[in-house]
Amino acid sequence: DECKLLLGDAFFRLDSFTVSKSLFDAVYHTAEDSLLRAKACNHIGSWYYLESEFDSATVYYNKSHEIYERRLGKQHTKTAQVIYNLGLLAGQNGDYYTSQQNFREALRIYRLKFGENHPRTAEAYAALGGAYLNTDNIEKAVYYFKKDRAILQKLYGNNQPDIIYSYLNCG
Repeated sequence: DECKLLLGDAFFRLDSFTVSKSLFDAVYHTAEDSLLRAKACNHIGSWYYLESEFDSATVYYNKSHEIYERRLGKQHTKTAQVIYNLGLLAGQNGDYYTSQQNFREALRIYRLKFGENHPRTAEAYAALGGAYLNTDNIEKAVYYFKKDRAILQKLYGNNQPDIIYSYLNCG
């Protein structure tokens, strides 16, 4: 089942979404380990998110979140990743308050587990900035975008391509 998840992830990254979903579905339906099912649910949720099937994405993200929280706890980074994904989904559905709450919670866990200077922490700052931008709270949006940029600059310098997005966000 772990091999199917790895293969499904590889196909997903290669934009072979239908093949990846079939592998994730197989793991979800056959895995005895609930953590493997949680990972499969998170991937299936992402597949539905990309297909703009947001109700189905919500179902699978919530299943994944429930398993991770029960097995790993509320403070685990895998739990945080699903909370982050639920934040993306809430923002897509126009629920910016929930989106902000989810991104803040994911950020809190990432800072606790990874520290301030980590790519995941930077990503959560950027997402939170975007959530505030969606509600026209420019001051908070820029604050979080600058936090993201500062981390990326510290980690990668000014020549990393990802830093371009931070500058665009701040602009």
